[in-house]
Amino acid sequence: MKLKYIFASIVATLALAVSCEKEADHYLNEIKVSASYVPLSTGVGANNSITVTATDAWSITVPKEANWLTVSPTSGNAGETVVTFTAPAYDGGRTAEIAITSGSKTQYVNIIQGVKTVSEVTCDEVMKNPGKTYRVTGTVTRIANTVYGNWNMDDGTHDYSGATADNKAGLYIYGTLDNKGNTKNFSYWGLEVGDKITVEGPSKEYNGTIELVDVTVIKIVKSLIKVDEVVYPNPEHLLPAPEYLPVAGGEAEVTLVNKGESLKVVIPEDAKSWLFISGVNGDKVTLKALPNEGGDRETTVTFGTNQGNEAYTCELAITQKGAIVDATVAQFLAAEVGNTQYRLTGVITKVVKADYGNVNIKDFSGEVYVYGIGAKGDFEKLGLKEGDIVTLVGKRGEYNGPQMTGGQYESHIPVAKVTVAEFLAASESKEVWYMVSGKVTKPTEDGTKWDLDTYGNLNLTDATGSVYVYGVSTGVGGETKKFGTLGVKEGDTMTIIGYRTSYKGLNQVGGGMYVSHETPSASSEVFAKVTTAPTNWAGDYLIVFGSGAHATVSGSDLIKTVDVTITNGVITATDAVKAAAIKVAAIEGGYSITLPGGKFLTFTENKNKVVAADAAAPMSFAITESGAKIGGTDTASNARVLFENATGDSPFYRAYKEDKLGQEGYSLPTLYKLTAVN
Repeated sequence: MKLKYIFASIVATLALAVSCEKEADHYLNEIKVSASYVPLSTGVGANNSITVTATDAWSITVPKEANWLTVSPTSGNAGETVVTFTAPAYDGGRTAEIAITSGSKTQYVNIIQGVKTVSEVTCDEVMKNPGKTYRVTGTVTRIANTVYGNWNMDDGTHDYSGATADNKAGLYIYGTLDNKGNTKNFSYWGLEVGDKITVEGPSKEYNGTIELVDVTVIKIVKSLIKVDEVVYPNPEHLLPAPEYLPVAGGEAEVTLVNKGESLKVVIPEDAKSWLFISGVNGDKVTLKALPNEGGDRETTVTFGTNQGNEAYTCELAITQKGAIVDATVAQFLAAEVGNTQYRLTGVITKVVKADYGNVNIKDFSGEVYVYGIGAKGDFEKLGLKEGDIVTLVGKRGEYNGPQMTGGQYESHIPVAKVTVAEFLAASESKEVWYMVSGKVTKPTEDGTKWDLDTYGNLNLTDATGSVYVYGVSTGVGGETKKFGTLGVKEGDTMTIIGYRTSYKGLNQVGGGMYVSHETPSASSEVFAKVTTAPTNWAGDYLIVFGSGAHATVSGSDLIKTVDVTITNGVITATDAVKAAAIKVAAIEGGYSITLPGGKFLTFTENKNKVVAADAAAPMSFAITESGAKIGGTDTASNARVLFENATGDSPFYRAYKEDKLGQEGYSLPTLYKLTAVN
């Protein structure tokens, strides 16, 4: 890093020196510049000029990060043109590389203002004024990543209360170079919590976190005290031995290596109600925890020593396991974000990312997003799928809304999604569970009842048949005799889970548990799957991706979704679902696609983004075995169509060339057209 700053200084000095004399032209045949390095002073009104000589029209591109630089003019025609560079006063040094393009040729010019210098400051100064290169000295308080070298340091000058998670332990270091300037070799330094260190590097703010990036290590002073060994209670003789205190409490024996003149133990105030020092014998400290009746809890104990006036510290993170709280989804959502472990049971209503186990689960009280079940691949190895009833243990988290984090699998009940005919063909068993969807109709068979107020006695009817349902609870874990609270009416499409049974020869669904229902719109319209291309594509459509569990909904970003139930290629046209529809109309050169918000779906030029534009662009439609091709009017060599990209944690929509088809995580949509029911 220091070599880089020295080089910038040399270049700046060199540029200043040669600018006093006429430089030789730096040129390509098509475009010439009178100088390829342009120095600017650091004072008010700093400016300098070069001459651009071109054989054709040309334009200048300034990088986004060089928003401090003004260039005039930024384009010109054949001949000679004077181009002036201007920048405001600046205390420090900065550079920018601009590109001058004429035809297929590009000439680069470097603009240099001032000379980069490194200021030695406190952590507080960095936290309050990011954006410059600094040298800082402090104590290592946390090591987050031992490959890239992500860690925290503090010198006691800044209050980090209210800071982001990465700044809680001090100024965040994002990347540490080794002695040769290489990355991903953090172990070279042998750095430990408690060591005193001086580093140098550029600072910036990223998502609210203030950090130094890819720092150069200037000096390390090893701490005179460190934790050598911690022995936790292990009454069950577990292997490997636990690295935490048990729920019942107990003592942890900490052995220190202390080369200083004293020993000090500090337990944070918020942990003194459950953790205290029960003994000190030389360099051995015994910490005792009381029984834990809540969720997991943790704290950081600091051990200190001194040598003369110099103080040294090291830290030990202590975790005590807590009891698992059995909760409903509603109770979980109402809980605070933290380390308490909750046990939830619910039906998987949506699989967002199968390889990581990112899903939605729902019980009678609500629905919640689960950010991962076990390790990558566990969800698929367990054979879990949409409709299964799963029991998970995890913590209350928050990221773009509430979620369960660190989800661990405990058990599940497999549930098969079937038609009414498939359900009736199955053998009777209270051990096998099915998910059935259909229209709520009045039963006509002998011995049946019609009750939507209390028990939920009804028939479910789809295109394959009708089956009697003998009672429906309010959901997984819900109550019986409360069916009326669900608001289900005759004619609604309802999904339930139950087992195959019979009574006095009448086939029926037993153990019914409510999952969801939809009320059809008064217009008796449905969205029907488009399987063949119509002569005229004009009309209202739903764009449906993946398993058919979600469709695009209002909003210009095409990311928000609405849940729908698809039965035999038909989606009930409720008001909420109709609000998600696009409108297709014939225009010159193709069709326009109007989004629910009133703007038009288009593709950005030469990029993959799908945007909501103020003006319509001609779009095309086609039906294939793989799905619907919704595309722009690109040339055949650059044809792009609408894909769902589900390679990340949350699906999003992009315009890709058709060679994405077949690649994992990329899929074409299915179109459903609004149609009146006869």
